[in-house]
Amino acid sequence: GHGDDREPRFSPDGSKIAFASDRAFKGSYDIWVVDLASGKLTQWTSGPADEYEPAWSPDGSEIAFVSGAGINGTTIQSVNAEGKLHTLVTAPTGARLNSPSWSPGGKLSWIQFANTKSLLMVDGKQASTFDDVFPFPANWLTSDQLLYTANGRIHTSTGGEAQDIPFQAKITLNRPPY
Repeated sequence: GHGDDREPRFSPDGSKIAFASDRAFKGSYDIWVVDLASGKLTQWTSGPADEYEPAWSPDGSEIAFVSGAGINGTTIQSVNAEGKLHTLVTAPTGARLNSPSWSPGGKLSWIQFANTKSLLMVDGKQASTFDDVFPFPANWLTSDQLLYTANGRIHTSTGGEAQDIPFQAKITLNRPPY
């Protein structure tokens, strides 16, 4: 289509993909779902704000997403297939929210930006001591263990205690001299 489709996320059972799109051409992004078997598209949100970064709940019954103006996410909301909206997180004054992610047990993580710091939050509490968490959804390895990037490294965290995952890559760049 002619819309800008982005941030695809598979449902827990693998039968659907949620994504953000401006395909309704009303000046903002909304959350859409495509059924993979039938190809049927369903618009799950239609608010005036930009709605993006969808994240399926563990049982696939709802989708959390960021809502705001452009990159300034002011809330994380959830919506079910019937269109019932619920606000899960509201940004503190001067902050913005990004990258929601559900754990298998139903905890919600997100990134909160304020005062030149980006923090990993889980259920309303800071989940690590790092202050430069990359703006990507954390990957839940278990109901309590997260995999994420912060301060230039890859980490796992269980209950706030972070462990480094050692990683190195050697890249050789052969370019012609000028």
